[in-house]
Amino acid sequence: MHPAVEPPVTVIRELRAALDQAFSAPGADARADELLAGGGAGLPDAHPAILDHDAVRAADPLGLDREFGELPAVNAAGDARTLLGWVRTAARRGDPGWAAEDAVAALRDAGMLLASLGRAGVDPSVAAPEWEPLLTAWALRTDMVPRDTVVHYGFWNPVGDRERRFLDRGPQEGALIQSVRTSCRLLPLAGTALDVSWRCGPTSPAGLAALAVMRDAVVAFAGEFARVRQIVDPHFFIEKLRPFFEPITVAGNPWSGPAAAFIPLYLVDEALWGGGEALAAMHAEALRYGRPEWRRARERMAARPALSTWLEAGERGDHTPELATALELTDSAVHALLRFRGQHVTTARRAYSDQDSAFRHGSGGFVPEDLKRVVDDERAAATGLHAAEQRAGA
Repeated sequence: MHPAVEPPVTVIRELRAALDQAFSAPGADARADELLAGGGAGLPDAHPAILDHDAVRAADPLGLDREFGELPAVNAAGDARTLLGWVRTAARRGDPGWAAEDAVAALRDAGMLLASLGRAGVDPSVAAPEWEPLLTAWALRTDMVPRDTVVHYGFWNPVGDRERRFLDRGPQEGALIQSVRTSCRLLPLAGTALDVSWRCGPTSPAGLAALAVMRDAVVAFAGEFARVRQIVDPHFFIEKLRPFFEPITVAGNPWSGPAAAFIPLYLVDEALWGGGEALAAMHAEALRYGRPEWRRARERMAARPALSTWLEAGERGDHTPELATALELTDSAVHALLRFRGQHVTTARRAYSDQDSAFRHGSGGFVPEDLKRVVDDERAAATGLHAAEQRAGA
């Protein structure tokens, strides 16, 4: 049982251990939620119960483990009849009153089946309208959208033989799923570390230790994307996987499918370097499809100036070794994000440049030039930050 408020040094030690151990300790994901919810100070007494993520991954509330083992072959055959049978049978097993963990798992599994049905050419909202009240109830129970998201597809996907996939057991889809698992851990951890740094003072010893954790988490996130880029061919994604990520209609409203644009970069970007109009539009949409804990944390962080802006203002005053270190750590994190975004733009352009492709935008609704505008804004912020770092270190 953790106390309501943790000393900063204890929190920083926990964040560092989670990062170094790749969240392998039992309950690590739930503990990370507690720290994020408490702004790096533990879990406030009034906060809702933390989700048991391990229970979500273990859950099979719709009884579909066997069907998911067969789903790649059924999808390869485009067997709409089998998919429709599974969808209708699973709907009869659904319970709108399920607790949060089962509701999350049900959204994950139902969403993947409905997406598969849509890819086979059958509109699930027409062929299986019985899903609408179930999806709506589970969305209300979990405070999320009424379908599967990138978080369901990656972070809450079982590991091992029960992993849910649209395609076969080849390395490419598996690498994408794992990258989402990793990103949904590293980015909230980086956001918590930023919270701790503000709580302590970014140039205090504890604040600098927290910034070092933040920097390492962001660098690890960028490295994960670089790794996936070496495994996943953009044309494989656009031709094989992208058709499963089309919108589905629930209660008359279209809801986007899992999208890389919806990973929780909003827990880092504005707090770290500020953002711009292009990023604000992208993050506003991503927040709709994110976890409620992430939305609450982002709202809390929005009250502060960007760390880079605060440090640059400090640099115009007295130069101290601590300020120089804080600028160096922040600059390193911003440049890691820039490397990621530059690679993302290149990959997106390759994926969506094929004139024969049916797709011209990502599953989140954005086009490569939207990503490029964010890169331009961040590069401008990075230039000013780097100049301040150079002056402080002179």
